[in-house]
Amino acid sequence: MFEEESDPFVELAFATFKRLKPEYQKYILNQIEQLLEIQNKEE
Repeated sequence: MFEEESDPFVELAFATFKRLKPEYQKYILNQIEQLLEIQNKEE
C-alpha cells in the first residue's frame, strides 16, 4: 500500500473540524454539500 503526501491545508481543516462540537460538524458538512452543489452548477 502507498502513502499519499500529506497536505498541510487538509490537515489543518481536519484538525479544526475535529475540535468542533458534533452539531457544528453536521452544520459544516451541510454547508460543504451546498457549496459543492453551487460549484457543480457553475461548471
